[in-house]
Amino acid sequence: MEYACPEVLKSSRMVCLDIETTGLSPVWNNIIELGVVEVKNGIITQKYSKLFGGGRSSMYLVRKIHGIKDCERQGKQTFAQCAPKVSQYLAGATLVSHNGAKFDVPFIESKMKEVGVSLSYFRHIDTYVISRKLEHKHNSLEWLCHHYDIPYDESNHRGLTDCLCTLQLLYALIEKFGAERILN
Repeated sequence: MEYACPEVLKSSRMVCLDIETTGLSPVWNNIIELGVVEVKNGIITQKYSKLFGGGRSSMYLVRKIHGIKDCERQGKQTFAQCAPKVSQYLAGATLVSHNGAKFDVPFIESKMKEVGVSLSYFRHIDTYVISRKLEHKHNSLEWLCHHYDIPYDESNHRGLTDCLCTLQLLYALIEKFGAERILN
């Protein structure tokens, strides 16, 4: 099922983002992929995924989740090299993510801070936080997508795919529970 962008969100520039990393710690690990879906006036205007090189290899268990091999990242710019451009792109946007309040956004902020770049955005909407408030039985993106009939390919836990699913999940939650309950 495909959900349409709710009217309440059409006036804002939204950037749904998802990162893949070499591990869980921003101190020891690196961002190796950034997936982005930009929505302006309710229409997807841009979607892309960028791989980053440099840094340590992904831990085996992490690599099993996202499937990104070190050889795919060879010769690519590092996230640190791209941080100023990423910061500029995200400035003023409404960020949308799934579990981004605990993971993606703090990880990005930490990596930007390392190179003297700041991250500023209008606000952040986290579908994981919303699903916890709604007391869903489970809060994983995979489970929520299945629950709301959003196509989700379990074998492809990657930045862009997760962004598209997260955006659809946000739309579904607003459709079912209303914007006032979801966005406040």
